[in-house]
Amino acid sequence: MLKVLGVDDGSFKPCNFACKYCRKYPSKKLADGYFDPIRGSTSFNQYRNQHTQVITVLEDKIESTFYKISGHGEISLIPDFLGLLPSSFGKPILITNGSRLKERDLPKLAEIDAVLSISLDGHTSILNTARSGKVESVLSLIRVACDYDIPIEINSVLSKWNMEDFDEFLFFLKKFSNLVCFPFPVRDFSTQLNESYKASYKQFQVFKEKVLDNYQEFNYILPPFQYLENMLSTMKIGRQIPCFLPNIIISLNWQFDILKCPCGPTGNLGNLLNSPNKALNQWKKQSEKYSKKFLFHECNQCYTHFDIINLYLLGKITSLDLRKIPSLSNTKTTKFLKEYSTKCTKEN
Repeated sequence: MLKVLGVDDGSFKPCNFACKYCRKYPSKKLADGYFDPIRGSTSFNQYRNQHTQVITVLEDKIESTFYKISGHGEISLIPDFLGLLPSSFGKPILITNGSRLKERDLPKLAEIDAVLSISLDGHTSILNTARSGKVESVLSLIRVACDYDIPIEINSVLSKWNMEDFDEFLFFLKKFSNLVCFPFPVRDFSTQLNESYKASYKQFQVFKEKVLDNYQEFNYILPPFQYLENMLSTMKIGRQIPCFLPNIIISLNWQFDILKCPCGPTGNLGNLLNSPNKALNQWKKQSEKYSKKFLFHECNQCYTHFDIINLYLLGKITSLDLRKIPSLSNTKTTKFLKEYSTKCTKEN
């Protein structure tokens, strides 16, 4: 069995949003599925069948500490989508824009000890300018999810619309318990529409003064200080820390290819529908080649919530810091990372 930190399942592409830095058009509803202008048609039945096939293969081949679904679309568009969450890959993490999740879905999420990872850039329509949808419906979901004691991670893309007043969003979030907010930048990938959405240098400075210099005000709803410090450094001068993620996370795209990296469009290692053994062997070979050099040219401007893992493996934060992050707080995850950290130290 291959031991991996996690499975990052981005195989469902259709989305009902068209966020400015992500896609030009939302997917269109069909009789039994959705049509995406770039990816084409997705049939619910076909997707379920293929997804089941891939999960069955992975259950026989890998051991994982978490399973994250819907990093590239909105999985709640599928009727009975909760049935797609496997129980065999560790802690379930559901990424969602929050627009279609219903209160009736929450007891099931609480029952399986899932983490709700909600994409939201602010609590007002102005701060949330880059995103589609109505802010209030997402805020209502957060309130109700907290009532069910479901741990929540808020993923916030920093842009020129929200960076200068991001502290207002953090003050709003302080009223909720069991919640962490992860800000990260729009990345310089050719697939992302980011040219006019980046924050200015002045806005970086304001963010530093309002958030980093005032960290103690927000420390229990933010990741460790080192995460924010490295994020600002990456936004200003480019990435300075190495990345271990391609070596420990198996990431899937919309064709059920294993990607070379879970954070961006860097090519694939093979297809799990057509040649699963070959794809997994290719990933294994890649995972054995640890290097402090960037594997891909896209790395230079990349920084995501996953970088909390890199900071731990580099010794910049502690296991206590990790435990405040809902998606990384389970015992299997911390054990895997501790063992992998020891391995990296010995090899380098």
